[in-house]
Amino acid sequence: MNARFLSRLTALVMATGFLLPAWGAPQIGDCPIFPQDHIWNVRVDDLPLDAQSAAYVQTIGPTKSLKADFGSGLYAGAPIGIPFVVVDQNETRRPVTFLYQEESDPGPYPVPLDSPVEGGSQSNGDRHVLVLDRSECILYELYRAFPQADGSWRADSGARFDLRSYSLRTAGWTSADAAGLPILPGLVRFDEVQAGEIQHAIRFTAPQTRRAYVWPARHFASSLTGAQFPPMGQRFRLRSDFDASGFCGQARIVLAALKKYGMILSDNGSAWYVTGAPDERWDNDCLATLSQVKGADFEAVDATPLIVSVDSGQARRGATNPSRPVLDSRSAKSDLEARRRRFADSLAGLQTLEQEGHLNLTLPIWNQDGEQNSPSNPAAPGSIVALRGEGDSGLLSLGSLAALGNCHLNEREVTVRIGGIETCIAQAELDPNSTSRSFRLRVLVPLTAVPGRVPVILRLGRFVSPPVWMYVN
Repeated sequence: MNARFLSRLTALVMATGFLLPAWGAPQIGDCPIFPQDHIWNVRVDDLPLDAQSAAYVQTIGPTKSLKADFGSGLYAGAPIGIPFVVVDQNETRRPVTFLYQEESDPGPYPVPLDSPVEGGSQSNGDRHVLVLDRSECILYELYRAFPQADGSWRADSGARFDLRSYSLRTAGWTSADAAGLPILPGLVRFDEVQAGEIQHAIRFTAPQTRRAYVWPARHFASSLTGAQFPPMGQRFRLRSDFDASGFCGQARIVLAALKKYGMILSDNGSAWYVTGAPDERWDNDCLATLSQVKGADFEAVDATPLIVSVDSGQARRGATNPSRPVLDSRSAKSDLEARRRRFADSLAGLQTLEQEGHLNLTLPIWNQDGEQNSPSNPAAPGSIVALRGEGDSGLLSLGSLAALGNCHLNEREVTVRIGGIETCIAQAELDPNSTSRSFRLRVLVPLTAVPGRVPVILRLGRFVSPPVWMYVN
């Protein structure tokens, strides 16, 4: 592999427009919802148990059911969940008067007067109002917010968060949430479930908490001091041996996130209530099946191995997986170069193009029986489907069949996800009947694929194709 080729490859990897956030930090519009290594966005399935895990579960309620505190339609005349709104630089910045001014970030806030309010405009509850300014990627959140006749807002408390940073609230300060944490990063959103995976921790509540908080929380809201009461910010996860295979699609994706990323205790409230944003596309009957999950199916984890600084939301990379040691800058650079060499070597024998690349999958998708995939002819889990696509040949490591065949997944630079689940590439080849820009793949439909319409996404190195959609029975 000559230096000119490797240089061009590196430029493609760094400059292409297909570096999509689905493979990094969660994102809304063009804004990351905190960096990928922020505590909200890191997996905790390898963390050790907290020493008080059993006591915490017993206190919250081992027989109490998990509850999706979000959904479609109305409950008591209001949308179900905590809504949010996205604005831009043209939104009017409005004054806000705070009851707890000493612990609130001063205004003005870009909060429209018709912003959706948790519980509806007539609610007498928490009345959270969440606004994301996409022009600056700043999140504004209000607690018990009321619009005023003069065009201003009145709220009990308010906070702003720079979504590109690791900054936490001042120690001891509340936010729009009791734990001093942001709310939006912990909401379950329908677009995430539709994409096949939730890649962050989920906000949840418990009836009784301790007069204490643990990282990354910054505030407590209790007078109880017993060690059996969980502190604000305590991380929990669904037990790894919990069998979620029998759950319907939307519920199964929530449960997968609770195993990988867990949930963060953020407020006092009903036991094991997880929070999401309302959306008319939620299947309330499916979400209701989450009640089959009980408190005893959860465990508290010790997040201290992740701490870089107690005053930062950044999580220590590799801390939850001993097979992935933390890298210093020199070893990280060496590792990156090794990965680039492996990637470049897989392109051997293919002609490269001078311009920057693109990568796309194309329809139709063909099932194992040779018929076209469709709502009336979905693919069976465990079957093979055939995909076609195109991309600049400088990106197509798909020609290296030895590296991709036989369903080898380890260290592979080319992956396909069906319904958010990484699956096996059984065969990959350039299309001999077309130009060198076209390729064909045969991939396995995961046994755990969610039934229904699911996205199919191809990743080649750090290049990601826009999704195409297929049907699974």
